[in-house]
Amino acid sequence: MMAVRLVVLSLPAAKAFGHLSAAGLDADRILCPVLASMYNAGDLVPDEFGSLELEEIKAGLMNGIGCGDSLAEFQALGITDYDRENKETELHRDRCLPGFTLSGTECSVKRAAGYTGDDVKRWLNIFKMNGKQTVEHGISTGTRGGATNVPEFDDMCNGTFPCEARFQKFYVQHADENGRFYLQNILEIICHAQAEGDRGGEFAYNGGLPLYAPGLDALVPGRTWQMKAAMAGWLTAFGRDDENGELYLTIDDARAMLMEGRYPDGYEKRSWGCITTGSCRSPGDLIGGVNLELPCAVDDAWWQGSSCEAGTGETCHLWCDGGASCISGKCICGLGSNGVAMCASNGKCIERPNTCVYFGEPCHSIPADNPSAPLLGAEMLSV
Repeated sequence: MMAVRLVVLSLPAAKAFGHLSAAGLDADRILCPVLASMYNAGDLVPDEFGSLELEEIKAGLMNGIGCGDSLAEFQALGITDYDRENKETELHRDRCLPGFTLSGTECSVKRAAGYTGDDVKRWLNIFKMNGKQTVEHGISTGTRGGATNVPEFDDMCNGTFPCEARFQKFYVQHADENGRFYLQNILEIICHAQAEGDRGGEFAYNGGLPLYAPGLDALVPGRTWQMKAAMAGWLTAFGRDDENGELYLTIDDARAMLMEGRYPDGYEKRSWGCITTGSCRSPGDLIGGVNLELPCAVDDAWWQGSSCEAGTGETCHLWCDGGASCISGKCICGLGSNGVAMCASNGKCIERPNTCVYFGEPCHSIPADNPSAPLLGAEMLSV
C-alpha cells in the first residue's frame, strides 16, 4: 500500500523506540504528522505508556526540529493538558495556564518562578489523541486519524489510518503542476478541510468573532487558527527553498510525514518559529500564521452537498429554531447527545448514530472540560 522506509536511529533512541514498539505503541495512532515523525526519529521518547511531559515535548520541539523557545513553550503548554491525577485517563483537563482555572493559574505562577515539583508537571499521551476535543484541531483533514466528526463516517478509510484516500483528496489534488505545496496551496488545503473535513476539536463550532488564545495573549480566528498555525509552521520547519527563495513542500515530503510518519528525504534541522510577526521567517511566526487570509469565505456553512449538511438554510442573529446554533449568522447543527455532529433535515437538526470506526474499534468523543468548549452543543448560542 505504501512504501516501507527505514529510519536510522541513534543507539539510545533505537533502544527506546524498540522498547515502546514491544509495548504495543503504534506510531500510526499519533494524529500529528510532526509528532509522529519526531517519535519515529527518536526526538521524542515517551514513557512505557506513551505519555510525554510538558518539558519533554518542549525540548523535543527545540532540540529535535529547531523550533524557537517561545513557540515551543506555547505549543507544549497547549497540548499537555493533564496533571498527574489525570495522566492515565485523560478525562479531565487541567492545563498549566493562567486566566482560565485557579489551579492552572497557580501552576503557571509556580512554573514561572522556577518550581519543578510534581504539581506543575503536565502530560499528553501522543498515542491516544483520537476523539479528544482538547487536542484535536478545530478543523482538520483527518488524514492521520481524528476523522471522528465528518460528513460520512469511514467513507474512504474503513477505520484504518493514515488514510491514503484522505491524503489524495485533501493534499495531492491541491499541489501545483510541479507537485509542490507553496503557502497558497496550503491555504487551499485549509479551505478544503473547512468545507468537507473533520470538526472534532473544541474550537470547531465557534462563531465568527475572534477568540482569546490561551497563553498567547492575542485574539485569533475562532475556528481556523489551530490548523493555520500548524500548517504554516509545517511549511516553515520542513519546507524547501525554490529558485526564488520561496518555501515549498513536495508531494513526497507530505507523504513522508502524513502517511509514513518520518522526516522528508534530505531534511536538515534549521532554526524556525516564534510568536510575534517579524521575529523569525514567515510564515513561522505564530501571530502572522493564525491571521493568514484564506482564499475562501470563512463563514460559509460546511458539508454542503454531502449526506450530512450542517446548515439548516436559515440565517440568524442570536438564536435558531430546530436545535441549531447561531454561528456567524447561519443556523448550524452542532453535536448531538452522543458527541456526533447532527445533520440538517427540513430545517431541523437530526441526531445520527456514531458509526465511526478507528482501527477496528468504535470511535469515542471525549468533550473538552475545565473549561468546556464553547458552542459545541446544539443548545448553545453564539456571542
